[in-house]
Amino acid sequence: LDTLRIIEKAARDGATVVDKIQQFSRIKQEYERVVEIVDLHEIIDEALAFTIPRWKIEAQSKGIEYEIIKNGFTAAKYHAKFNPSELREVIVNIVNNSIDAMPNGGKIEFSAKEDSENVIISISDNGVGIKEETKDKMFDPFFTTKGAKRSGLGMSLSHSVMTRYGGKIIVDTSQDNGTTIHLKIPLCTKEIARTEKKEEVVSSRSVSILMIDDD
Repeated sequence: LDTLRIIEKAARDGATVVDKIQQFSRIKQEYERVVEIVDLHEIIDEALAFTIPRWKIEAQSKGIEYEIIKNGFTAAKYHAKFNPSELREVIVNIVNNSIDAMPNGGKIEFSAKEDSENVIISISDNGVGIKEETKDKMFDPFFTTKGAKRSGLGMSLSHSVMTRYGGKIIVDTSQDNGTTIHLKIPLCTKEIARTEKKEEVVSSRSVSILMIDDD
């Protein structure tokens, strides 16, 4: 059942990506977005589930091992206003890039820290890193160093998504020293607090219970 849910979400996310490409190419001028208050921990877990075929199933069949580490998510819940499909796609793009940078296996580490009214999600790998001249072009549409197997739209669309929702995507990398992608995301803790307070008021309502004994 969990696998079917992942397949369904992946299919819906794929449709969203096609819509974004149409919008990017001006085939579709208006894009209808469903914005929700999302749990960032859940979004990351779902994105990792989408990429399991690459970093686990396919890799292990070739004797390659990838280690996924998550730090800083157990002590606090982080919520943000996003279209969940778009945010999942940002994470998927970054994870896929990390895997490409570590063809013989390696480590992908997620960490989180609060910065004023934002949370910074950092995704690090110990891969080959990015050359300085490539780093300056990585958000350009259709730019890729991976040949025909990649469209070159992944990071460009990721940058567009982050900007659209008031966030930032920052790249910290150097050749042969790995890459860390920082996602600076505005938190919406006030909205969550209001929702919880409202739920508490409803749950404290008095009720009458009628019990009937058949004896």
